[in-house]
Amino acid sequence: MFTLIELEGGRLPDYSGNLDSDSLRYVRIRPTSLGCELLQGRADYVHVNGIKRWLGGYQAHGKGPVWCWNGSVEQLMYL
Repeated sequence: MFTLIELEGGRLPDYSGNLDSDSLRYVRIRPTSLGCELLQGRADYVHVNGIKRWLGGYQAHGKGPVWCWNGSVEQLMYL
């Protein structure tokens, strides 16, 4: 699995119930180069990392081609 974000200057809380807001003050979160490519639409997450998930009555798996939702035309497409 590829990393999409990087942390610098601290760590995120472990969600054990002890949230210290001061520990978040110096944390910087930024996208990795792959994260930037995904945000700009130059890469596809499923083709990079693969998928194994049930969506309704369809089991999506593999690295492609798979059925994906295309928001610009609002329909499923086989990519």
